[in-house]
Amino acid sequence: TRAPAYPEIESFLAIWFMQALSANQTIIGDILKAKACIFAQMLNIEKFSASD
Repeated sequence: TRAPAYPEIESFLAIWFMQALSANQTIIGDILKAKACIFAQMLNIEKFSASD
């Protein structure tokens, strides 16, 4: 496996994902990508593009 291009976003997503699972929320790819984009904006990462 290769290292993530944006480890900060990866960390935020991992925390959010675990919280969502704990709350029994359904998580689909589109929601995950949207959250990644939100975290990129929060971190001022301008050239981020979420992918499958």
